Amino acid sequence: MIKEIESEKLAYWYFRINGFFSIPNFVIHSDEGSDQRTEIDLFGIRFPHRKELLNNSMEDDKILTDLSHDKTLVVLVEVTLSKIKINETWKEKERKNMQRALNACGILQSDKEVEKASEELYKTGGYENSLTKIVWICIGKEPNDNYSTRYPKLVTILYDDIFEFIFNRFTKYYEQKLSHDQWDDAGKLLFDTFKKGKKKQLKNPTNNFTHTEYENMFEITD
Repeated sequence: MIKEIESEKLAYWYFRINGFFSIPNFVIHSDEGSDQRTEIDLFGIRFPHRKELLNNSMEDDKILTDLSHDKTLVVLVEVTLSKIKINETWKEKERKNMQRALNACGILQSDKEVEKASEELYKTGGYENSLTKIVWICIGKEPNDNYSTRYPKLVTILYDDIFEFIFNRFTKYYEQKLSHDQWDDAGKLLFDTFKKGKKKQLKNPTNNFTHTEYENMFEITD
């Protein structure tokens, strides 16, 4: 039976398992009035010396660990069902939504650096200083070649990559992940579906349970 999972919940769990403290659906408010200016699907931060387990620390996704290079990593994540894209409200510099987002995060020390970082993010999709790296990450089913040219520092992560990582994490650290009563429904669904596939393989060793088969057990929805 195919299980439905919301795209943004899947993204949230990918970043959570990789050690990010994340806020989904982060709203950018107007200075005056009640209208929302825009939102970020996921706003996350990962600290550089993170380790899960004292011995044999869990390996996080190389896409993200290579990206951070021992710096605090701040991610602004846009999630789509098909080809990756950024909401138009984040492309219009005159709206100053980037400045508002960075001020809300509080990772940069001065208004001058917020302006500098915002300009770089608008132009390239990324910014870094000696301590921190801030990047746009787009998640979807297909890459967008136009974005690679327009935003050279923007990072693309496909659903295939996410399911492969989660599959490998659950495979390698199965016993540790068995205890997860506090997880939300999406997290439990990801693990319980993996568990069912693993049990099928144990019953029939010729049935090779792979990350592709795991991914095919889900339908990603809005």
